[in-house]
Amino acid sequence: MTTSNSKVEMVRMAKRAVAEGWLLLDDKRSFVEADLAHEAEDGVNSCYLAIEVSYAADRHDLERARRNARIISELKDCLSRPVIASVRNVDELDHEIQFGFMAWRQITQQQMAR
Repeated sequence: MTTSNSKVEMVRMAKRAVAEGWLLLDDKRSFVEADLAHEAEDGVNSCYLAIEVSYAADRHDLERARRNARIISELKDCLSRPVIASVRNVDELDHEIQFGFMAWRQITQQQMAR
């Protein structure tokens, strides 16, 4: 089963993350407006995907996805992985993808337009 976190849930998590020191107040809006926080479960275990969508993904997208995954992991006490979905990436992300430090899904320009 998979579900996407609602904006209300993201606001709730952001408030708790600020209160517990996992998120700076200045970053609260960025966390709440994350492209997607998706939960997948197999009936026993849950895993969250902190997904950032970008036409040309760069280090900023990666750092935002990593930060969101780390916060979700702490608040939900489960595994969370940073994911980038993009048409293309800047070269500096190739190492991160190749060695599994982040997951990447290539999307088409048509999918970006939706």
